[in-house]
Amino acid sequence: MSGSSASGHLEWLVRCRSQNQKAALELFKLFERHLADIKKNTELSRAIIPLVAVTFSLWRAVFLAEKKNDTPDAQIMDAFQFLEVLIADNAISYPQDKRSREWTFRYYINNAHLRFEGISRLNSDVLPNYKRSMEGGHLKEWEACQGSLDTAIGNLSNLLNSVKSRGA
Repeated sequence: MSGSSASGHLEWLVRCRSQNQKAALELFKLFERHLADIKKNTELSRAIIPLVAVTFSLWRAVFLAEKKNDTPDAQIMDAFQFLEVLIADNAISYPQDKRSREWTFRYYINNAHLRFEGISRLNSDVLPNYKRSMEGGHLKEWEACQGSLDTAIGNLSNLLNSVKSRGA
């Protein structure tokens, strides 16, 4: 990777990591402000719990988005090596995720997509009409998922505020 493309990716990484951390903080503040309502309302808890999973998945995926060899063969080999480490060491941490990023990026991003699809189906007020976008490569796909997370958190905040104002 040349110097300019390396710095370009690092700039992307810092910007996106910051965006995800801000989303995580907003989600945390929603929990903090509305914990009693979330505990009492199954619909609200079914929306916020998956958003925590999405936040984590995108937090991890952002570090893995710079893919080197996104081919089916590379994904197969990374999945195979990942499984070997899982069995041999009985542990997976970030270094193993990064070594197997052709497979692990797809794992984390698919988790986010699946959670969004469930939220959209069960809580359309939080994330209406979610459609999986894989256009433009891994970086764009990550950005689209983060945009959906930001939208869902904003919509959930509005919903929680309306529940609080009705109950107050």
